[in-house]
Amino acid sequence: MRIPKNPLVATLGIALAALLFAPGTPANAARLPVARVTATAVPVVSVELVRVGGVSGGAPSAVNPECKLFYMNQKGQPGGLAHISSFLFHRHKIRAVKINAQISCRRVSKNLFLQVTLWKTGLLFPHKVAGPTTATAAVGNQLKNQKTWKECKNRTSTTYYGTAFGRVVFQGVTYSNSLQSGNATLACGT
Repeated sequence: MRIPKNPLVATLGIALAALLFAPGTPANAARLPVARVTATAVPVVSVELVRVGGVSGGAPSAVNPECKLFYMNQKGQPGGLAHISSFLFHRHKIRAVKINAQISCRRVSKNLFLQVTLWKTGLLFPHKVAGPTTATAAVGNQLKNQKTWKECKNRTSTTYYGTAFGRVVFQGVTYSNSLQSGNATLACGT
């Protein structure tokens, strides 16, 4: 391995590598594992929310609420990507790129929180297009976030993806995870 003699060159190289390989996740989810989807991998459809840290007032052996975080397609089913919204187009005459996510739990949980951000790929690094948008619920077993969208300015081919962070509290224990959707190339320049 060749080591540069000039410390400035080494520092710039490290900074460039950090920009190129920085994940596009929400700032508060940076410490959590991210399920990533690449063009050559089998797409991750959903992730289960996992227990975070210690117990905060709940029993040490709390029951798992069996919550899943996933992206929804236009019919509300798992496996969605960024897409041109037919709802916004037909109801409001807006041509927009949109990403939808959902938390679905087997057991009723408290403090449901879902944050979604829409990104587009760039030459050097990803650019935030919309969000983060947040959906919350005090109690429930399902939470949807369908409000992350950006109006198209033109029909330039652009690649979009989304990041989502979900958190619930069940029996005093916090469960959370984050997920990145697959890339979708759409005729929608923002």
